[in-house]
Amino acid sequence: MSEPAVDADSGPATHATDRSSTPEAATVRAESPGALSESERPAIVTASPTIDSISSEVQSVKSPDFDEHDLEDIQLNDQSMDGDIDTYSSLPKYEPNPAESGSSNEEDYEPTATPQGEPADESGSKTTLARPTVIAENGLETLPGSHSNDQTPEATEGTPSEAGLPIENTTVLHASDESVEETFKRLQEGLTKSTLSHKDIVNGLFNVLVGGSFDLESRFIIESSSNIEKMLDLLEVAPLSMQAEIWSLFVAIVRKSFRNLEACSRVGLISICLDKLPDADPVVSDLLVELLSVLTNYSITVKETKHFLRALRVSNKVWHRNSVKLLSVMQEMPKRDGADVFFSFPGKAGAGISLPPIAKWPYQHGWTFSTWLRMDPLNSVNFEKERPYLFNFVTQKGVGYQCYFMGSCLVLNCLRGPGKEVIKCVRQELTPRKWHHVALSFVYARWARSEIHCFIDGQLVETIDATWLANTNDTFDRCNIGCGTDNDPNQAFCGQMGAVYVFSQAITAQQANCLYCLGATYQSYFKHDAESDLPDSYKKQLFDAKLNQSLVFAYCPKNCHGQLCLFPTIKTANTFFVQVPHAIMKDGVEVIATHSIHNSLHSVGGIQMLLPLFAQIDLPHRDREPPIDHNICSNLLSVISLLLKTSPSAQQQLFHSQGFLIIAHVLKHASREHLTHNVLEAFIDISKYLLTCTTGIPLLKQLFDHILFNPTLWIRAEDSIQVRLYTYLAEEFLANASLLAIIRRTSTVVELMHTLKVHYFVVEPRPPSTYTVRNVEDHNLISKDALTEIRRNILLLVEKLMFLKAANQDDKEINREDEFQCLFNFLATVNEEENLIDVLKRIVSFMHTHPAIMVPSFDKRKGSSVIFKLLGCANEEVRIPALKIFGYFVCRSTTKRKNDSVNNKNLLSLLSDRLLSNCKTITPATYYVLFEILIEVIPDEEDTPERILPADARFENSTLLKVIANLLTQLENSPVVMDVKKLFLEDMIRYCKDSRENRRIILQMSVWQEWLISLAYVFPESPQETEITDLVYQLFAILLFHAIRIEYAGWRVWVDTLAIAHSKVSWEKYRRKLKLEKARKVAAIEEAEAQGETIEGGQETPSSIYRTPEFVWSDMHVRLLSDLLNGIEEVTNEWNNSNIAVVDHVNNTDNSIFISNTVHVMSQLTDSLIMACGGLLPLLAAATSPNSELEITDSTQQGLSVENAVNFLTRFVRLADVFIFISTISFSELEHEKNMPNGGILRQSLRLVSTMAVRNILACRFAQKDRLFSNIPNKKNEAIFKFINGAMDDKDPLKGIVNVDRLLQEVDLQRLKGVVYRDMEENRQAQFLALSVVYLLCVLMVSRYRDILEPPTSPSPFFDTNSNSSANKKSLSGNSSASNKNSPAISSSSTFGDSPTIGPGGDGGEPSPEHDQVTYIDKPPKGETTEEAGESVPNGKHPSADNENEEESDEEKHRGISSIKFTQEDNVTAPDSEGNYDANELNRFAAASNLPKMRTDSQYLTSKLQTAIETVAPLLREIIADFKSYLQKTLLGTHSQEIMNDVRVMQTLKNPQGSVIELVMLLCSQEWQTSLQRHAGLAFIELVNEGRLMAHATRDHVLRVANEADFILNRLRAEDVSKHAAFDHDSLDQLNARKQEEQVSDHLIVSSRRRDQLTAAKSLEKMRTILMSPSGAWCNNDKEDQAFWKLDLWEDDSRRRKRFVPNVYGCRQTLASLTEKPATDENAEELEKAQEQLLKDLSHKMLISQPKPNVAITDIVDESDIDKWALEDAELRDVRQDRTSYSTPGKLIAPGVVVPGTISITASDVYFDADEDDPLYKEQDVKFGAASLGAPCERRPLLLVFCCQQWQLEEGIRPPLFIERENAF
Repeated sequence: MSEPAVDADSGPATHATDRSSTPEAATVRAESPGALSESERPAIVTASPTIDSISSEVQSVKSPDFDEHDLEDIQLNDQSMDGDIDTYSSLPKYEPNPAESGSSNEEDYEPTATPQGEPADESGSKTTLARPTVIAENGLETLPGSHSNDQTPEATEGTPSEAGLPIENTTVLHASDESVEETFKRLQEGLTKSTLSHKDIVNGLFNVLVGGSFDLESRFIIESSSNIEKMLDLLEVAPLSMQAEIWSLFVAIVRKSFRNLEACSRVGLISICLDKLPDADPVVSDLLVELLSVLTNYSITVKETKHFLRALRVSNKVWHRNSVKLLSVMQEMPKRDGADVFFSFPGKAGAGISLPPIAKWPYQHGWTFSTWLRMDPLNSVNFEKERPYLFNFVTQKGVGYQCYFMGSCLVLNCLRGPGKEVIKCVRQELTPRKWHHVALSFVYARWARSEIHCFIDGQLVETIDATWLANTNDTFDRCNIGCGTDNDPNQAFCGQMGAVYVFSQAITAQQANCLYCLGATYQSYFKHDAESDLPDSYKKQLFDAKLNQSLVFAYCPKNCHGQLCLFPTIKTANTFFVQVPHAIMKDGVEVIATHSIHNSLHSVGGIQMLLPLFAQIDLPHRDREPPIDHNICSNLLSVISLLLKTSPSAQQQLFHSQGFLIIAHVLKHASREHLTHNVLEAFIDISKYLLTCTTGIPLLKQLFDHILFNPTLWIRAEDSIQVRLYTYLAEEFLANASLLAIIRRTSTVVELMHTLKVHYFVVEPRPPSTYTVRNVEDHNLISKDALTEIRRNILLLVEKLMFLKAANQDDKEINREDEFQCLFNFLATVNEEENLIDVLKRIVSFMHTHPAIMVPSFDKRKGSSVIFKLLGCANEEVRIPALKIFGYFVCRSTTKRKNDSVNNKNLLSLLSDRLLSNCKTITPATYYVLFEILIEVIPDEEDTPERILPADARFENSTLLKVIANLLTQLENSPVVMDVKKLFLEDMIRYCKDSRENRRIILQMSVWQEWLISLAYVFPESPQETEITDLVYQLFAILLFHAIRIEYAGWRVWVDTLAIAHSKVSWEKYRRKLKLEKARKVAAIEEAEAQGETIEGGQETPSSIYRTPEFVWSDMHVRLLSDLLNGIEEVTNEWNNSNIAVVDHVNNTDNSIFISNTVHVMSQLTDSLIMACGGLLPLLAAATSPNSELEITDSTQQGLSVENAVNFLTRFVRLADVFIFISTISFSELEHEKNMPNGGILRQSLRLVSTMAVRNILACRFAQKDRLFSNIPNKKNEAIFKFINGAMDDKDPLKGIVNVDRLLQEVDLQRLKGVVYRDMEENRQAQFLALSVVYLLCVLMVSRYRDILEPPTSPSPFFDTNSNSSANKKSLSGNSSASNKNSPAISSSSTFGDSPTIGPGGDGGEPSPEHDQVTYIDKPPKGETTEEAGESVPNGKHPSADNENEEESDEEKHRGISSIKFTQEDNVTAPDSEGNYDANELNRFAAASNLPKMRTDSQYLTSKLQTAIETVAPLLREIIADFKSYLQKTLLGTHSQEIMNDVRVMQTLKNPQGSVIELVMLLCSQEWQTSLQRHAGLAFIELVNEGRLMAHATRDHVLRVANEADFILNRLRAEDVSKHAAFDHDSLDQLNARKQEEQVSDHLIVSSRRRDQLTAAKSLEKMRTILMSPSGAWCNNDKEDQAFWKLDLWEDDSRRRKRFVPNVYGCRQTLASLTEKPATDENAEELEKAQEQLLKDLSHKMLISQPKPNVAITDIVDESDIDKWALEDAELRDVRQDRTSYSTPGKLIAPGVVVPGTISITASDVYFDADEDDPLYKEQDVKFGAASLGAPCERRPLLLVFCCQQWQLEEGIRPPLFIERENAF
């Protein structure tokens, strides 16, 4: 049979004969007929140099003389997949040439059979050789003439003569009739007497073993198993070198055939080798171990298994010599495949399974042959002649089906009839000595071409198109399996087969694969699916009854009786077989039953019987240096791993015995040196396999709980090992989602965080932390990098545990609140910043990646209390991640949750207090996080190199704007803080500039100006402060302009800004003042001390209480207003520059809010600015009379410079051109909005326009270099210069001064006209405005007429420079009395409240009652007048002076022009201290009775007068014409006559072409002067006084708003303080509760570990007891194995303890000798010491796991508890561990003892765990506690005392791990 060589990389290679075609290959083959693979090659034994042994020729195979290509051929064979292919022997095969042998007569000897030969006698006692054995001088044994029978021409090439080996004379060793016994006796005598050489003995021995000429290729089958026993006897006297060589060759031949393995098994060679091993030489022991590996892999019985385990047991606490090598044998035991029971075919002629006659072969549905087979060839030489049959199903006529081997390939032969054969070779080689599954499916197609599907090992290797049907009606009576029809040894199959099946149908590819997956061990009839562990989809293919019903026959080795192969009666069988369906094994075919290590180990007690071996790993080894082997543990684990991988039952056994718990227990108490990388990798390898195994998940859970996640175990290992462990757990372990069913998420997370805290801490705990760390010494051996990596992996594992879910499970269905609670308990109880940083970063990642899970848990578990605790840390690395966690919560919360949990508690405002508690500065990193929370855009990356923010973010949490600002304000100025301020302002500007929504958000904040102004510096002292202040102003400009431009009532924002800015500036001034005062005091004290003076401390006065002063302007106000006006002016400029008319822009409804707000702003400040310039009346006096004594000063003391005031007025009046005169907006609504009197805005506009007109007049006079200005005092002159400064700069004819000679410029005239005609529908307001404008124009015209006509040196005809002259007094008195008669007093309260009234003129007399009130006169209805004292006066309804107007209706109030009430003040000049003016001041503008003399150059004067006045006269005439009826009734003469009724007067007034001089002269007449002063002047003075009152009201309003802002801020601060205090109190309670939970968790974890240790120790001792029992594997009846017994705790009904159990602590009493000595004092002391030592030893055995030296476990736990834990059902244990429903602190009370601890309640049990850290526990008397609790024979009354707030035990609902509770005591 040919055997193909297989390359491990390239697959099947060529036959061995192909490699022998070259001379080089022939040479190699001649020198070494067979090369062994690594598993078969005998060990190379170094023999004595004087002995020329066969092993020397083994080394010659790889001598340097070889060609490298030939050497590669040999090595390729060595690297084959199974190691059994085309092997080469280490013995050279010698075939002598007939010419050299000295005998050419081949006929002299009877030719024997082929090398396969006849079967030897099983007894082996009378087997003789057919021919004499010839020994050549080279020591090789041969048979003369054997080349004619055994060798092929290829094999004879390269004979020793050709190879250069000398052949000399030969010697006959023994005769042909020598028996085996005689041969062994002769060899033993030759060995003892040294009559035979080393090589002679070895060759003779192996020739006897194989019954002929030994050759590893052609003859290597052991003839009789009894010869092995004789070989062992020979080895007893052989030298070590010979033993080594014999054992190496014996191992080689044993490997090559199952028949040799079976022979060894029959003689019990395993036990023999085990007995020899302890005393064997190291080299021999290695060979014995190798032999044991081969033998035990084939079969090991229960008895041999016990012997094997006994060999591994230590003796006297020392390992036996070479016993550790047996672990390598155990690693080879499970590596077996194929069937345990199989048919063995010897390869002899006619040896096969003969089937009964089959009536008809199935074909309609096709048919299938299926079996498992293993080719075990007798030799590798005669493959050309051999055709071993797999099956032969033919009729007597030779029609049928055959399948045989040609080399390593299958050949199918369909015999359809004589000369009709279909022969097909399957192009797939089968590997010898390896089990293969072969399924040949014959597919029948009646109308198409039939096919044959060839399946090898479950895969379709070839489809043969062939018409295979052998159509015959004859009986198939020549059916054989394993042989042909002829009695030909070349047709006999040599090897093994499993169950043989023939189905009456063609199987599919899926069925073929399922048959392969079923394995060779399956030997049944496909009836019950419980017979297999395959998945359901596979079972469906096999056990759907189709295969069972289609069985033609099924011969299983298990179902054989003697030589009969039984096939059960099946309905379908009767249709195929003629009679019975049973087959017969014939001619040496037998059923071989082997025993795997799994079956044998199961009979011994299971895989758990290996666990006691782990308890021996710390014991020394005999004759070994160093004495302790630290690789034993990894080797044992490799054995456990292989057993688990190869047997599901082993998994169940290890699971139920809690094997991993025992291993963990042993390793924990063993030396740390055993925790190697190999050990860890072994555990990881087991876990990886169990992850892929569906039945291994429960065992994997134990592996994880007790081994992989056992920090107390692994912290003792090297740090690199720990890193590898936690890396695996974090990255690979949880890859299988099925772990969700077994991993207890909550408790595992609790233990992981506990491990992080007490084992893998960065720094040891410091106060105020109260937890205790463990394994400090082991921890200190871990490097910093390794510790960091370990912690990272633990946190990664926590993340995967928390968020791992099944594919079909929703996150919302999983409750992860307990895990979240555990994380935050860690943060709450760990106060060391170094221990928190990585945990915080991981939680940040959780919050980012799983917000839907973390945010609700954060809210429900009140995580804010922990976060705000962390925000107070001094380390920024803690604060920043804590802030991010809070930020994620805020950002991902719903609006309702955010309001309930954050906003209602004012937590955002608490951020600044927490951050400032232990921090003196703020870094950009902290600011970035705060700003990210503000806009709710937190980047994904933890550490981004660049700050990237979205361009269109929204201020989601606007409160943080104030928080950041307050944080920056309260910090001391430093470069870092200044940079952060700049960043903050730049970010705000960026997001406010382009986002209307963000601007609106800020504007809606309460008192937002306060924190924004706080960022600025009122008095900047450095460029950086100035830069920051400019940024604040830019932001203000953006916000204020937005308010004015877009927001309804946005003008109020400006008012608030004025007020708050005033408050901040005033406070800053006050602070600077106090600072200066303090500095002066300090300087004074220092100066006094320097002079030796003593300063009394009592002289110091306390500081005054600060109150916000009256409003004054500051640089901040100026800048804010200027920036606001810039924004407004930009809009007007855009309108002017656009293609659309300005009027269209103004009147567009989209701009109505903008118009309204701008008018409001102007109205709010106009009068204040006019007063800041000096007031309208003083300025008008200066313009009309340079000699006026009215001072141009700010009587309101606003602190605003004239330059700034006039600048603003200039800008206001230009804005008024657009927003007032062009717009059509109704001012009445605006006035009502501000509670202003009707027409107030237009009156303000008139004051504004008049003031700017006066400015232009003064500027023109200054430009003309009027000499009258030289007589003005310097102070007044400076004020005027400041006022007119810049008036001439504007060259625009529509805006500035066009002609300095004109009285009024065109722009002023247009504005005055616009004021009058703006609201004509408001008749009464228009009349008042017209009257005031008429008076202003008349005064200006008359004064200019005077100035032109009057010489400079003469007194002015129109103005009396002497204000105190008697004429003036008389005139004023007369006018007053005259006007008093016609001026009814109408009292009306101003909107701004009652204001002081103006007193009389500067004469110092009593005020005139007529001028106490100045009123507007309502215009009467048409045709209605009231006659009073013979004079016509307007008839209107006016309120009386006694405030009766409160009763009038709203209609009457709105119909009249409201008045402003003035209260008089005594001793006031004009103007008085309040800046008030009365009607007397108007006399200054009256013309004198004596007109000046006209200049002689009339033409010049006329021209000058016309130039100055002609532009004014049209406006005056127009107004007089339009308001004729009103003016006629108003301007009355001295006798109350209408002075305008005269025709000439009216012609002068109305004629546009009339002379201007005539008009002026008319106005200068006495009658007109008197009338204007009396009637129009009163209106004008009321206009002026209203402006003054408005200025005062503005200051009061700003101050009031500032105080309101302070009140709001104080209220907000008080609210924050109250809510923050409540939050702090609640947080303190939460932190205390978390500390208690952590203490309980720590206690429960420690208690659980302790229970596990006790359970493991108890289980280990039970297993040892089983092993030491009389039927146990370790029992050898030695004295040292004597069993000790004790009474069991079990009691019968009468409470009698009658049952004995093994006592693992039993020992012989060694104190008898001490007690026999005389009772002396010394002996008594020795006896007492011995007793104490004995007690210590016993207690040391009982103390399995003691965390503290003063705690004895036996005080609380007895053996009954341990037994209960050990025997507890696994499922109930899992339920108990996973379903802890309630836990609470409690105390266990027994007589005389009180034990504090924790009570845990589950669904089935109540557990009590003592708290050893409790001081009360430490106070207990150990002896008394043991006496009270440890007496097993007494009923002990116990009382559990505990108290809880609430029970939460609901059916089907898993409550939290720890719930609220309180202590009972």
